[in-house]
Amino acid sequence: RFGRLAPMSSSLPRRVSWDPHNTHHILATSGVDVVAYDMRSPASSSGGLGIIRSAHRYGVADVCHNHSQSNVVVTAGMDGVMKFWDLRMHLSNLPDNLDPISNNSVNVDNSATMPPPLLKAVRGGHSHWTTRAMYNPFYDQLVLSGGGDGISNL
Repeated sequence: RFGRLAPMSSSLPRRVSWDPHNTHHILATSGVDVVAYDMRSPASSSGGLGIIRSAHRYGVADVCHNHSQSNVVVTAGMDGVMKFWDLRMHLSNLPDNLDPISNNSVNVDNSATMPPPLLKAVRGGHSHWTTRAMYNPFYDQLVLSGGGDGISNL
């Protein structure tokens, strides 16, 4: 099943987050981008849609779906910043004939789509990379982060 993922564009480790609201959809980190995949799409399709281009300056270390609110995700970056994104607004801006997650075997020009709105960028709490970010599954405003400095923040 993971053979469907597009090749990595950098040496950063790839992190994957399954959408708790739709179990066929995942988000995966790939360098500075976050890519969406529909696991039902054939392996021969274009791979994935770059849903968040240049999410972090030095690379995306982690991505996590909000368990309480659909289409809200958090990313942790090698720039020490955590960013909260609203994918719902981004997905509604795509042409009507495209399913942004599954691609429906249509070639998508990633440069033509606007990036999703950034809800909030949080700096501080880590003096080095922010390598992990996880939503609390029961309380959507509680996020745990871990960094290269050995500190965990709640």
